[in-house]
Amino acid sequence: MAQKAVGLTAFGGYIPRLRLQRKAITQANAWVAPNFLGKGKGERAMANWDEDAITMAVEAARDLLGPDDDRSHVDALYFGSTTMPFRDRLNSGIIAAALTLEETVRAVDVASTQRAGTSALFQAITAVKAGEARHALVLASDHRKARAASAQELDFGDGAAAVSVGSDNVIARYLGGASLTVDFVDHFRGETEEFDYNWEERWIRDEGYSKIVPRAVKAALANANVKAEEIGHFVLPCTFGVKFVEQLARRSGIAPEAARDTLAANCGETGAAHSLVMLVHTLQKDAKPGDKVMVLHFGGGCDALVFEVTDRIADMAGKRGITGSLAQRQEETN
Repeated sequence: MAQKAVGLTAFGGYIPRLRLQRKAITQANAWVAPNFLGKGKGERAMANWDEDAITMAVEAARDLLGPDDDRSHVDALYFGSTTMPFRDRLNSGIIAAALTLEETVRAVDVASTQRAGTSALFQAITAVKAGEARHALVLASDHRKARAASAQELDFGDGAAAVSVGSDNVIARYLGGASLTVDFVDHFRGETEEFDYNWEERWIRDEGYSKIVPRAVKAALANANVKAEEIGHFVLPCTFGVKFVEQLARRSGIAPEAARDTLAANCGETGAAHSLVMLVHTLQKDAKPGDKVMVLHFGGGCDALVFEVTDRIADMAGKRGITGSLAQRQEETN
């Protein structure tokens, strides 16, 4: 008997309403970093005082699950983040309680890597394929602090995304993927540190992304039995701009126009959540039945997953998701 297709069955998203204007950041720091004045364009999402990685993940999950109180079908929950509020408490367990999931749910925290979101997604797909879960919920969320007058203060945004994995009513069928684990140090945050320590941008770009990402793409395409030219949407979080993402796509044999908007202008880079944030945005905005989507996340190597959109994508019309969250905004200049 042929196995059922496994893939994404629904999505949700949450971007905080407050949008900090980059012009306000550059002007506030002009006395110490006048070189930043030319970078004060656009805005980034900013969590309010009572929001953190857990509350944003819950909002994204509620968007996915909808108003139905019966959530007994969710039997696994994977939560990826580098900014979980608790070091020794099951953060995904708090989320499960907030969502009124059954106590029998398998709840797992995935942390300590920018790939936490895609790693959580890999785990969910594996569990569903193995029959260990029927309906797995994958959440990714980050609320990172940035040192004042740093590039990260301009680049970082806050947000969360949710996708569910199963074999019924699949909106994007999983075709295959690959993971490369490379201890390439682009940044790190130690046990007692409040902010990330970042290496030089050219090192990260030329020795990191440029050499590791194409290898992950090649491996994922081979495992998915998909040709590079078939990829219609190339999802890769990157603070170096969409032009650089286009270069990486071209280097991998993928059409540069497949590179997706990194949402730098109106959201910022949401850390471990951003690959799923961009994926949800892609599924909402431009993906059509038959389109093949490659989702990547760089950090300590690179994850790459390939999906094919199905006719059931029409079922997601009307979801708030990422596009709706981005539209619900309030400017913040302080």
